[in-house]
Amino acid sequence: VANRIRILKDMDANHPPVKTYKQCASDHGISEPTITNVVRKLVNEGLDATIKLKRSVNSDNAQRKVDGRVEAKLLEVACGPVPK
Repeated sequence: VANRIRILKDMDANHPPVKTYKQCASDHGISEPTITNVVRKLVNEGLDATIKLKRSVNSDNAQRKVDGRVEAKLLEVACGPVPK
């Protein structure tokens, strides 16, 4: 969300200096198509839709393949002594 807001601020004519898509992409370390997509979404759907994140159904905690017990075991192994 923060990146999208920075992009919109950089591309806004009311906040000089106005940047090109290439300059904005370079400044934020993102691709030019990302800049294009954010600006297009703002024009077509408005600010609220632009800054709202859509989560994938796969990012839902109920869909996780690794639960807390498995994460704890992985941390225990990773932080344990180095094997000989």
